[in-house]
Amino acid sequence: MRAGGFLLILGLVGCVPSPALPDPITDGLTTDSSPAIESDQLSTPSGDVAPTRQPPSIDREALTSEATELVAEYLSITDEVTRAGGQGSDSINSVVTDAWASTEERGFEEYRSRGIRTIGVTEFDHLGIQSAHLAAGGGWEVAVFVCVDAQAVWVIPGDAPSPPDDLVAWLVEGQPEDEPTEQQATQWQEYIALIRPDAGQIDPVVMWLVGPTMTELRIDAIETWRGYHPCGPNDSPPE
Repeated sequence: MRAGGFLLILGLVGCVPSPALPDPITDGLTTDSSPAIESDQLSTPSGDVAPTRQPPSIDREALTSEATELVAEYLSITDEVTRAGGQGSDSINSVVTDAWASTEERGFEEYRSRGIRTIGVTEFDHLGIQSAHLAAGGGWEVAVFVCVDAQAVWVIPGDAPSPPDDLVAWLVEGQPEDEPTEQQATQWQEYIALIRPDAGQIDPVVMWLVGPTMTELRIDAIETWRGYHPCGPNDSPPE
């Protein structure tokens, strides 16, 4: 649904570069089509190879639900902070570890120093648990694959005027039943020409979640997945 609307928007925008968003996303999740990540392809934040076999005691469905909620909350907070131009960045601390918080803060500082902000909403899909095990020092380490979709996120100048009515809704919701009116299209083109937005993209990522229990997980690292993935038109076929 959204792809059609986004392609129309791109036609209005022209060719726009992808923004340098913080690596950061909430519906329509699937868990049956994420790529298989082998143990020799993925390492923990400490550098140790993560086993791919799941301990028998793990409730995969419950763990997937916990991970889904965490990722959704993380992306919602990220969108909120970037919409505010990087202000209120302390709110990210509720979903990331202290170690990863500094990385997030550097991304938000970029927004503040450059005087930029975002409009739109980040989404995600194809979430799948890739590994889960007890760490040597105690607690859990969980690797989660997810497609982060920022196509409906535009980076704009911080002092840019508010977008025309319905533009953000079109970005987020995609192709509606009715095409935009000629007046809407004209307003949107004028706005785009004025602010020259940078449009986001779809990225395959692996998020490392850690915590003392399965219900107390936080994001400890985010890595770009460079192998086969199901994240849209730019996905790579298996070799």
